[in-house]
Amino acid sequence: MSYVHLSHLFLFQQPTKFTKMSDSFHIVNLISIAGMQGSTSIRNSDYSASKAALTSWSDALRQELQDDGSQVKLTNVYPYIFDSPLFSGFSGLALNIIPLLKTEEVAERVYMAIVNEEDEVYVP
Repeated sequence: MSYVHLSHLFLFQQPTKFTKMSDSFHIVNLISIAGMQGSTSIRNSDYSASKAALTSWSDALRQELQDDGSQVKLTNVYPYIFDSPLFSGFSGLALNIIPLLKTEEVAERVYMAIVNEEDEVYVP
């Protein structure tokens, strides 16, 4: 729910300092590839479901913004596991196929998505 609350703060309860730039910002939701397909091998059905819900909410919000003529951009980023403390000790079988992403690679891809105003980004 933090994504929803924070986005609503920027969109609907704008502090004075954001008022002039209200139509010139970009919301980036760093979701997870797990929201596209749950993985039963690591027992994360609740995590996957929450990411799928965030994807659906983001897509609906993007459409609402477009319908309202807003210039606010919204990008969903779906990374695979990357080298952050969140995943320390993770030992999923997929790591035998795809190594951990570097945090810098994910950050660079997010930056390019903002520059190119992409709706969705899958990393890798």
